Amino acid sequence: DLLLKDTVCRTTKILGLLLTSDIHIVHALKITGDVIENSYMASILAEVSTRVQQGGQLSKAFQDTKIFPPVIISYIREGEKKESIGQKLLEISSHYDNLVNETAMALSTVIEPLLVVFMGGALGLIVMAMFFPMFEMINLVEDDRGKDSKVSTVQKHVKGKDKIQGLNIDTAINVKNEHKK
Repeated sequence: DLLLKDTVCRTTKILGLLLTSDIHIVHALKITGDVIENSYMASILAEVSTRVQQGGQLSKAFQDTKIFPPVIISYIREGEKKESIGQKLLEISSHYDNLVNETAMALSTVIEPLLVVFMGGALGLIVMAMFFPMFEMINLVEDDRGKDSKVSTVQKHVKGKDKIQGLNIDTAINVKNEHKK
């Protein structure tokens, strides 16, 4: 709905500006179709241009597309009666510009808290990923302090590796201590 309103707003604004600049309606429709970024709307404007070139009314051509809301069709009809289509298109584009801004503000009001919660969750995960390894290391050290034995978990781990390699760390420490004497 927001994208449709935005596209309708830009289309009516461009077409209105061209028509108030005394550019022929068929040429203005073609220029608007070339300038508008929405390819679907450009194809609709090409169809409207063809119908107007064949002698159809602009309001009827816009109405048959079933894209433009009835309020725009009524503004175009009024502009056809008073020969001020460009001015009426600029009026309706101003109205739709306000609608687009209000809808965007409402949408951002809804999305903003969700974005804050999402970012907070992501930040929490990052912090947890950083601190969990430190907590595990602290727990290992506390476990070693709580034991009465003088051999720590880390030393047991090293002793196990040394035994696998065929060395006995206790023997190596004793030999080293004897050489110091």
